[in-house]
Amino acid sequence: MKKLLLLSLILCATAATSSAANLEVLGEFIYDTTTDLTYIEGVSGKVDYDSANRTLTLEDATIATTESKEAIWTDYDDFKIIVKGNNTLKSADISLYFMGKNLTISGDGVLNLECDGYAALYISSGDDQTTTIKGCTVLAKSTQCGILGFDNGLGSEVSKLVVDNAKVIAYGHPATTPEERGWPAIKALKGLTLTNCSITYPAGAYLGECPKYDTWCVITAAGESVVDKVEITPNGEGAVSSISADGAQPTAIYDISGRHLSDYCNGVNIIKYADGKVQKVVQRVK
Repeated sequence: MKKLLLLSLILCATAATSSAANLEVLGEFIYDTTTDLTYIEGVSGKVDYDSANRTLTLEDATIATTESKEAIWTDYDDFKIIVKGNNTLKSADISLYFMGKNLTISGDGVLNLECDGYAALYISSGDDQTTTIKGCTVLAKSTQCGILGFDNGLGSEVSKLVVDNAKVIAYGHPATTPEERGWPAIKALKGLTLTNCSITYPAGAYLGECPKYDTWCVITAAGESVVDKVEITPNGEGAVSSISADGAQPTAIYDISGRHLSDYCNGVNIIKYADGKVQKVVQRVK
C-alpha cells in the first residue's frame, strides 16, 4: 500500500511538472491549459494564450508591476506575440524578456514596453536567435537600454533583430555627468535587418562597433553610439525591399544617379560597406 501511494505521488508530481509552461507573466507560471490570463493581478484588457501555437494575443491590454520581475518572460522557441489596439508591458526590471529562438511580434496595434531597469526588450539566448517585429508599432523605453541583445563582449553577439514594415522607437539613457557612459538605445545585436523600413532618426545611423562598449550597437554616421533614441519607420509606397547590416561600416554613399555624397540624402541612397556589400535604402532625412 505504501509503495502504491508513493508511486501515485511521484506520478502526480511528474504530471504537474510536465504540464508547466516555460512562460511567466508577472512572475506567475502559465500552464498549457490556461487560456485567459486576466486572472493575474496586474493584468487587464484582453490577454489570451494559445499553448498549441505558442501565441500570446494582447488586445488593449496592460501587464504592469512596480516590482523587480518581468512583465513577460519565456524561453520557448518560435514564440509569437500578436498586438491589437494599445498595449503596455511595464516593470521595474525587464518588460519583455525572451530567452528562446525566434520571437515574432506582429499585428496592427501598439506595444509599449516600459521599465525602470535593465532593458525594455531583452532578447538573450546562448544560441543564434532572431526577433522579428512586423507590421506593428513597438516603443521600448528603459532607464538603460531600450532593446538589448545577448551582451558578453564584442564577437559574442547572438541576437538578430528584423524590423519588417513596422515602427520601432527605442530609447537609451544619456549620461547625466561627464564621467558617465550613456546607455545605447539599441545594443548588443549580431545583425539588424530592415525590410520596407529604415532608420529615420538619427539620419545615417547604422549597426556598428560601439565606441564606449565592447559590443555592437546602433551608432551615428559620425561613429557615436545613439543614446537618446533610435527611430525606425516604414518606407511607404515604393519602398526598397530590404537592407541588412551585420557590423559592416559604410564606406561610401551615392545617390540614385551614382553621385558620391558626403551624407545621406532624402530618397534612395546606395550604400557601399567595408565588407564589399552594396545596398539601397530609402532615407527620410529630418
